Formats: sequence, C-alpha cells, structure tokens
Amino acid sequence: MGRRWLLLLPLLATTALAGCAASPHRPEPEVRSRIQSKREFPDFVALVARPGDTFSSLAAEHMGDASLSWFVAEFNGIDTLAPGSALVIPRKAPNPGGLIPGGFQTVPVLVYHKFSRSAADLMTVRESDFEAQMRFLKEKGYHVIPMDRFFGFLNYRHPVPRKSVVITIDDGWRSAYDIAFPILRKYGYPATLFLYTDFAITSSTTLGWNLLAEMEKGSIDVQCHTKTHR
Repeated sequence: MGRRWLLLLPLLATTALAGCAASPHRPEPEVRSRIQSKREFPDFVALVARPGDTFSSLAAEHMGDASLSWFVAEFNGIDTLAPGSALVIPRKAPNPGGLIPGGFQTVPVLVYHKFSRSAADLMTVRESDFEAQMRFLKEKGYHVIPMDRFFGFLNYRHPVPRKSVVITIDDGWRSAYDIAFPILRKYGYPATLFLYTDFAITSSTTLGWNLLAEMEKGSIDVQCHTKTHR
C-alpha cells in the first residue's frame, strides 16, 4: 500500500494544482479527470480506479490480457475493487516461473481415477466428497488452471496465481462423465483426462468416443495415457 501511494503522490499533487488553477471558462472535466486519475510509466501504470473498472478490464487495458485479472489483484494485495482504489499495474507480469530469493512457487496436482455415488476405496472418490473438495477450492480462493497453462508456467512463459491447482483424471472410467464432469462444470473448473485408448469403448463402466467428444467441448482436455495401460 505504501509503495502505491508513493507512486501516486505526483498524480495527487497534479490534482490539487489543477483544482487551484482551473479556469471556469475551460473546465473540460472529462479530460482533466483522466489526467488526474492515471499516470503512465515505461514499465507500469499508477491509477485510481474509476466506476465500472474491474480487475479484468484493467488487465485487458494495461496488460493486454483480461485473464491476468488475478495478477492485478495479487500485485496490489486486494480481493475486491472499488472506485477510488489506488493501483499500480505492471505492463508485463514479472516472475513467470514463480522463483523468489527464498524459494519457489509450487502447484498441487490433484489426481483422480474413479468416482462413485456411495462406495469409496483407495482409487474411488465418493460423489459427495468430490463435490465437497471442489467447493472447498472455490470457497478458499484457489484457481484451477488447465494443464497447458501449467506447462507454460513450468517453462517460464507466464506466471500463474499463487493458489493454483491442476485437476487430472486417469484411465477413462464412465464415472468421470456421470459424476465428475457435471461437478466440474458447475464450478467452472478445467481438468485433464488421461485416457488409454483400448479402454475407450462405450459401456456402463467406460467412456466411449462420443462421451469423450462431449467432455472435450466442455472444459475437459483429453490426453493420452498409453494404448493398453501397460
């Protein structure tokens, strides 16, 4: 907060001087408002949020990517945006690999196999438990990111939110469609399904290609898990 206000001091001083020197014959309130509420620098923008601004709109305007809305929030240490909020927005997200002097950022990968309405074992998660886990991620502010975004982070191409999580499902059991898919869609979460192709036959327990195509049109990325699982 101290750094943001320090950067905004020249802007606020300009506001005060403009108020003293304003001519009643040339008010131009809209132009003056823009000058007073934003200062642009080579690597970042210092501004005061206006009515209608959102994290997404500011990320799109100043970083060229609305999906970096989380970065604008994290960089400024805030969860909500209100008119009058003082912000500093880098033009480019720094630290794409999550490396810091004291350590490095980690991203948990949640791995699932089978799902069940009631029974559970080491390889099977109950529907109610899976729902509770996805709800926990939402309530605690986690960001579920797709696998390609995760790989981009590993290859130092771009950053990901501090509380990022990846979801994967192995093999190709029918319960991934019947149970997991509706819950993932409910919360807007992407996931990657690793399928071994000999298993892709339509039955009461396995996924056929028609169901896989439907899942892929949603938020499920289908990838290879070998041909025979051996």
